[in-house]
Amino acid sequence: MTMVLWIAGFGALGAWAYLLSARGGFWRADQLLTPQSARSHWPSVAAVIPARNESSVIGRVIGAHMAMNYPGSYHVFLVDDRSADGTSDIARAAAQSGGRALTITTSPPLQKGWTGKLWALNHGLGLVNEIMPEADYILFTDADILYEADTLKQIVAKAEDEALSLVSLMALLDARGFWGGLLIPAFIFFFQKLYPFAWINDPAHKTAGAAGG
Repeated sequence: MTMVLWIAGFGALGAWAYLLSARGGFWRADQLLTPQSARSHWPSVAAVIPARNESSVIGRVIGAHMAMNYPGSYHVFLVDDRSADGTSDIARAAAQSGGRALTITTSPPLQKGWTGKLWALNHGLGLVNEIMPEADYILFTDADILYEADTLKQIVAKAEDEALSLVSLMALLDARGFWGGLLIPAFIFFFQKLYPFAWINDPAHKTAGAAGG
C-alpha cells in the first residue's frame, strides 16, 4: 500500500511539473494584443452578428458597434434568428445615433445538416457578399459581446502587421455572483490548459484554436 501511494504521489508531482514547465506556460495568461501600428490605409470590415432573443443586451452591443473608433469602412450585419422579443427593433433604435451602417435581416428556416448559429452566420455572409463584396475582413461576433471603441483597430492592425488569415480574441466573460466567480475562471483556466494560447499564436506549432464568440 505504501508503494502504491508513493507511485501515485510521484505521478501527480510529474504531471504538475509537466503542466507548469512544458505546457506552453498557459497559466501565465500573457497572450495579449500588441499596440496597433500607425497606418495610412485601413481595410474595410463587415461584421456579422447572429442574434436570437437578445433584447436584454442587443441595444448596448449595437450601440458599441456604431461608436467603434475605426478609420476605415465598417458595416454591421445583424442576422435575427427569428427572435420573439423585439431584438431587431431594439437594434434598429440603437443604431439611430451611430455613424455606421446597420443592415438587419431575418435568418431563413433552418436547413437540414446545419446548426442554428452557423446557419445564421452563413446567411449573414451571403448578405455581405451581396451588399459589401469589397470587404477586406469579416468580423464574426456574438450578440452579447460589448466592444471597446479601439478593439476593431487592434484586431485589424494585428492581422495586417503579421499577414494573418484569422485573429481571434477571448472576451472577458461575466463572472459576477457566487457561481460565476467559482466556475468562469476555472473554465478559462481549463481551456488554456487544453489549448495553450502561446502555442496557438506560434506559427511553428501544430496547436490551433479560436474563441467561439
